[in-house]
Amino acid sequence: FDWVWDDLNKSSATLLSCDNRKVNFHMEYSCGTAAIRGTKELGEGQHFWEIKMTSPVYGTDMMVGIGTSDVDLDKYHHTFCSLLGRDEDSWGLSYTGLLHHKGDKMSFSSRFGQGSIIGV
Repeated sequence: FDWVWDDLNKSSATLLSCDNRKVNFHMEYSCGTAAIRGTKELGEGQHFWEIKMTSPVYGTDMMVGIGTSDVDLDKYHHTFCSLLGRDEDSWGLSYTGLLHHKGDKMSFSSRFGQGSIIGV
């Protein structure tokens, strides 16, 4: 695989497996928001990738998206929130179908859950 999850850029409540191709959040219990970055920085141009939800999707929020290196992955580790899209440094698609950016939300897609493949 060209792209995998980055073991050095993740919040503490993450567990990587399958040669860093699979990530699980909050293995025992959740006390806040967890996040992880991929290993490759996006350059100019268009990019596309897919993420498969392999376990049940629920909770305050579960998001996929993009963000700059300025996004603090551990900032909300004791707070339940939608991390991506809180400011101008990231965009996030929630499992509820809402797209988040700059603190705003808009309806974007249908709800997704376990088994869904999300194209970004």
